[in-house]
Amino acid sequence: MKKTVLAFIIILVGMFLFLSLIDTSDYVAGKKLWRGNKRFVEIARDPNVVPKQEFENLADSYTTILADYPDSQFVPLIKFQIGKLLTLKGSYGEARKSFAEIAEQYAGNSDMCTRALLYVGMTYEKEARGKEAIKIYKKIMSAYPRTDIGLRMPMLIMRYYKRAGDKGEALKAYLDAVAFYTKIHEENHDNVYGFRALNILSQAYLNQKNWEKAVDVLARMLIEYSSLKFVDYRKVYNIIKTINTVSLTHLKNYDRPKAIYTEFLEENPQHPIKRVLSEMIVAIDELKGNQDLPEGATDNVR
Repeated sequence: MKKTVLAFIIILVGMFLFLSLIDTSDYVAGKKLWRGNKRFVEIARDPNVVPKQEFENLADSYTTILADYPDSQFVPLIKFQIGKLLTLKGSYGEARKSFAEIAEQYAGNSDMCTRALLYVGMTYEKEARGKEAIKIYKKIMSAYPRTDIGLRMPMLIMRYYKRAGDKGEALKAYLDAVAFYTKIHEENHDNVYGFRALNILSQAYLNQKNWEKAVDVLARMLIEYSSLKFVDYRKVYNIIKTINTVSLTHLKNYDRPKAIYTEFLEENPQHPIKRVLSEMIVAIDELKGNQDLPEGATDNVR
């Protein structure tokens, strides 16, 4: 018993010594950042009624964390929060400068850089300086096409022009988006960016109510990427749901989804969703049969 107690004490002492050697500065910095962000959320609810001093106090809090913990992993997040706080305050020029510095400092980190540049563009939009915003968005699209934010830029530009009521530029942006996503898919057909490009391309077609092309792209997504690991069941079922909705509701075409699922099963006879698609084909045939019956005839169909 004494040996067990002694061993337990030794373990506790060892753990204490080990923990005492761990740098807890990141924990402290993270805790302070969390507190600051709670206040940020409160301010963001209605920044127009927040006294100017509140903004300055929170900015000072973020700046103090940066000064006290310059090597913390939270440094980039804090810098972003400062820029976002300046945006809420309406100091768009200062916010832009802050985000531009982040983009320059983290130029080697595409995710960090594109996010910072996106915020730069958004500050221009806040000032109704659309041309400058679009210029930034196009820069992101050109320099960082294989990033999540880079892929979003053509649709962002298209939506900007639609909100502005500029039909001509919106149409041009739509055509540019189609060309962009088609090119990205061709260059990345065997990886996740090719799939994402088709996914956003389908959204572009759906946005323009170009139903037939939307279904064509969705079919390619289902068939071309049936076996790749980054396409999970949730994505597959969402694709199938959209194909059915567009084909049956908007196109009134029962043969198109049936043909897509038949082709899929022929190419993937052992796929896990084989049963689901087989049942889907039967259901579509039944729906089509009901549509071909005279009005009222379906009352007796079981």
